[in-house]
Amino acid sequence: MVNLFKKSYTYKNKDGEDVNATRFYVKCGDRLIPIQPTYFEKKDEKGNSIEDKDFAARKAVLSSYAEVLPDKE
Repeated sequence: MVNLFKKSYTYKNKDGEDVNATRFYVKCGDRLIPIQPTYFEKKDEKGNSIEDKDFAARKAVLSSYAEVLPDKE
Protein backbone atom coordinates (compact mmCIF):
# COMPACT_ATOMS: atom_id res chain seq x y z
CA MET A 1 0.00 0.00 0.00
CA VAL A 2 1.19 3.54 -0.82
CA ASN A 3 0.09 6.64 1.10
CA LEU A 4 0.67 10.32 0.29
CA PHE A 5 1.44 12.66 3.20
CA LYS A 6 2.18 16.36 3.61
CA LYS A 7 3.92 18.40 6.29
CA SER A 8 3.42 22.16 6.50
CA TYR A 9 6.10 24.38 8.00
CA THR A 10 7.33 27.97 8.09
CA TYR A 11 10.78 29.32 7.30
CA LYS A 12 12.35 32.76 6.95
CA ASN A 13 13.39 33.92 3.48
CA LYS A 14 16.48 36.01 2.76
CA ASP A 15 14.55 39.17 3.69
CA GLY A 16 13.63 37.73 7.10
CA GLU A 17 9.96 37.28 6.21
CA ASP A 18 8.03 34.16 7.24
CA VAL A 19 7.15 31.90 4.31
CA ASN A 20 4.69 29.00 4.49
CA ALA A 21 5.73 25.81 2.68
CA THR A 22 4.65 22.20 2.35
CA ARG A 23 6.73 19.05 1.96
CA PHE A 24 5.28 15.88 0.46
CA TYR A 25 6.12 12.27 1.27
CA VAL A 26 5.10 8.88 -0.08
CA LYS A 27 4.98 6.02 2.40
CA CYS A 28 5.73 2.65 0.84
CA GLY A 29 5.59 -0.13 3.40
CA ASP A 30 7.57 1.18 6.36
CA ARG A 31 9.62 3.68 4.30
CA LEU A 32 8.87 7.39 4.05
CA ILE A 33 10.17 8.85 0.77
CA PRO A 34 10.26 12.63 0.21
CA ILE A 35 8.91 13.84 -3.14
CA GLN A 36 8.91 17.29 -4.69
CA PRO A 37 6.79 18.69 -7.50
CA THR A 38 9.03 20.04 -10.26
CA TYR A 39 9.10 23.63 -11.43
CA PHE A 40 9.75 23.43 -15.17
CA GLU A 41 12.11 26.13 -16.43
CA LYS A 42 10.89 27.33 -19.82
CA LYS A 43 12.34 29.97 -22.13
CA ASP A 44 10.86 31.79 -25.09
CA GLU A 45 12.63 32.24 -28.43
CA LYS A 46 14.51 35.28 -27.03
CA GLY A 47 15.77 33.32 -24.02
CA ASN A 48 13.48 35.01 -21.51
CA SER A 49 12.09 32.85 -18.72
CA ILE A 50 8.45 31.81 -18.98
CA GLU A 51 6.53 31.20 -15.76
CA ASP A 52 5.46 27.60 -15.12
CA LYS A 53 1.79 28.42 -14.47
CA ASP A 54 0.88 24.79 -13.78
CA PHE A 55 3.31 24.44 -10.86
CA ALA A 56 0.82 25.80 -8.30
CA ALA A 57 -1.89 23.52 -9.69
CA ARG A 58 0.34 20.44 -9.38
CA LYS A 59 1.10 21.34 -5.75
CA ALA A 60 -2.59 21.94 -5.05
CA VAL A 61 -3.57 18.52 -6.41
CA LEU A 62 -0.90 16.81 -4.30
CA SER A 63 -2.03 18.74 -1.24
CA SER A 64 -5.69 17.88 -1.77
CA TYR A 65 -4.96 14.14 -1.86
CA ALA A 66 -2.32 14.07 0.87
CA GLU A 67 -2.99 13.28 4.50
CA VAL A 68 -1.24 15.31 7.21
CA LEU A 69 1.95 13.52 8.25
CA PRO A 70 1.57 12.53 11.90
CA ASP A 71 4.24 13.65 14.36
CA LYS A 72 6.92 11.15 15.36
CA GLU A 73 6.18 9.23 18.52
